[in-house]
Amino acid sequence: KDVLHNEVYIQRLNAALTLEEWIYINRKESKGMA
Repeated sequence: KDVLHNEVYIQRLNAALTLEEWIYINRKESKGMA
């Protein structure tokens, strides 16, 4: 049970980090273009 819960938590955490990184890179590139 704990293992499954941790797997889901890690997947959500990774997804959140990926989204944050994408937004950060997108903003960085936007500023660079401007």
